[in-house]
Amino acid sequence: MKPLRLDVRRVGWVLAIIIMALTAAHFGLGRLETAGSRLVDLDAEGGFGTWFTSAASLGAAGLALWLAVAAYRQKTSWVWWGLLALALLALSIDEVAQVHEGVSSMIGGEMRGDDGSVMAGTPIIGLLVLPFLVLGVWGISRVADGRAAMLIVAGLAIFWLAAFGMEELEYRNHIGTLLLTRGMSVETGDFLLVGIQESLEMTGVGLVIVGLLRRLQDEGEVLELEVADLRAPD
Repeated sequence: MKPLRLDVRRVGWVLAIIIMALTAAHFGLGRLETAGSRLVDLDAEGGFGTWFTSAASLGAAGLALWLAVAAYRQKTSWVWWGLLALALLALSIDEVAQVHEGVSSMIGGEMRGDDGSVMAGTPIIGLLVLPFLVLGVWGISRVADGRAAMLIVAGLAIFWLAAFGMEELEYRNHIGTLLLTRGMSVETGDFLLVGIQESLEMTGVGLVIVGLLRRLQDEGEVLELEVADLRAPD
C-alpha cells in the first residue's frame, strides 16, 4: 500500500480541531456532576486534556529527537534539538506524574497570601525556568529560521505564559483574578481560568509540533506512515 505522507497544514488543522473540541467540552460539560464529566474537565489530571497534552508533548519530543539525529548525521549543530527533545519529554512525564504540582505545594506551603490563604509556588517555578526558556529560544533561533523557528518559539512562549503566568490568576488575592472574575464565585472563576490556561498549554504544544514538522520538511525529511493492508488474501 502506498505510504501516507503527513501534510504539515493538515496536521495543524487536526490539532486545532482537537484543542477546540476539548476546550468546548470543558466549558460545556466539565462542571456537570456526572461520572464522565471529569474526563472532559481540563483541570482533572486523568482527563482527556491531560493525556492529549502529554501525548502531544511526547510526539513533539520524538520530532525534536529526529531533528537532532538528522543534524548529527549532517555534522551540523544538533545539541539544541537534543535539549528540546529532553525538555519536551520531561513535560510529557510531568503532565501525568504531576511533578511540578508536588514541588509547587512544597514551596507554596511556606507562602501565605494577604488573606492568610496558602499560595502555590508554581509562579516561582516559572521564574526559575524562565532563564532556561530564554536560553533555549536563543538556541533554537540559531539552528532554525523562518516560519519553523517562529512557530516553535511562539509555542514555547505561549506554554510558559499559560503554565506559569496564568497560575498567578488562579488566586483570589491577586489583582488579575479580581479583574477577570469580578462578580463570579471562587469556583466559577477558577473553572474559567483553568479552562483558558489548559487550552493555551495545548495550543503551545500544538504550535511546537507544527513548527518541528515544518523544520523537518525544510530539511528534506519526509514523515510517512505505511498503512498495512489487513484484508484477507484471496
